[in-house]
Amino acid sequence: MSNFTSGFHVPPQHPSHPHPAPQPITFTFSQPNSKIFDCTISDSYGSTPFSIHSSSFYNAAIYQFERTKSTLKGSDGAVIAVVDWEHSSPRVLVTSVGGGGKVKCKEWFPYDKATRTRTIGHAGRLYIAKCHPDRTVHFTSREQPTHPLAIWHQPQDKHQPSSIVVYPDTFSVPGLLEVFILATFLLASGASMGDHGEKGFFAEAVADGVGESIGEAIVKGLFGGH
Repeated sequence: MSNFTSGFHVPPQHPSHPHPAPQPITFTFSQPNSKIFDCTISDSYGSTPFSIHSSSFYNAAIYQFERTKSTLKGSDGAVIAVVDWEHSSPRVLVTSVGGGGKVKCKEWFPYDKATRTRTIGHAGRLYIAKCHPDRTVHFTSREQPTHPLAIWHQPQDKHQPSSIVVYPDTFSVPGLLEVFILATFLLASGASMGDHGEKGFFAEAVADGVGESIGEAIVKGLFGGH
């Protein structure tokens, strides 16, 4: 399994079990979705391989703070990605494996209204994020849409933190773990990516085929209405 630019690596198996089946690893955000802009992300082994820090300024015209940037870093302090919120269509710069120049979030993680999914291109392959009726979001490859590579478990309560279970196949693709962590952050934040896709995407959390008005209600329930 590959090491990543973030400094995260899969811990070695116990020597008494030289060939055990690889196990999924759960990554948990330290803050609930409403406060996810400043948090740490721990794994099943008690390590903290990722962190997210955000900056903001006080806008006197509207009497509130406005977010400017969010930075995803690895445990070694290396910057993995930066999200620039100071646009009607926020930008993202991915600096880890497979990253490119700064692009709009809605282009890096585009929404398909017909299927209510978002997609990510990485290392020459397309990956799909789809919300299911049980409130989970499955990340899969386009070639194997029923084989989850990672599953984001949305909290039942907006005051509880999110977690994402990452399956072994993900770790064989350099940089894919970071991609899923960044995508989960963007979804969990509830912030607009500039394409209004958050309403339709989360409609699946109620039932298949519901309208976007219900999806909007779900967004308000999950993220406190921001």
